[in-house]
Amino acid sequence: MVLGTDLLRTDGSTNVHFLNRTDAAAKVYASGKIKSLIISGSKNNKGFNEVLGMERVLVSKGVPEKAMTLDFEGVRTLESVRHARQIFHLQKVLIITDDFHAPRSIFLCRHYGLDAVAFVSGKEPMDIWYYRHRLREFFARVKAVIDTCF
Repeated sequence: MVLGTDLLRTDGSTNVHFLNRTDAAAKVYASGKIKSLIISGSKNNKGFNEVLGMERVLVSKGVPEKAMTLDFEGVRTLESVRHARQIFHLQKVLIITDDFHAPRSIFLCRHYGLDAVAFVSGKEPMDIWYYRHRLREFFARVKAVIDTCF
């Protein structure tokens, strides 16, 4: 399962997380270790359709359309994981995401009874965006704990 993100940052620069996730998904698919991908994300993230954007890039990298299932309602990681279990009836999942996001993704998978591992690829430059994403992730982890406890 590839977790969605937008192509561009708010300043108009390319989002390295989008590039890393699509590169990683294409590599894992090409390796033959997986036969299909669920692309889960928002259909309207500030006007960008994460799912179709990722699908388009993955097709350009050699992943056939028929190998992808599109989940347009994965607005949050929690929803993407819940759909994997309750809609797509998965029991095991490989989460393709970034290093800072992987622990929360695995935590949520375990909450829903999914046997999950994460695959991360690529590095993020240590700039203002690096620190911004980690600060956001801190609060997202708190929210994930609250979401799963109540």
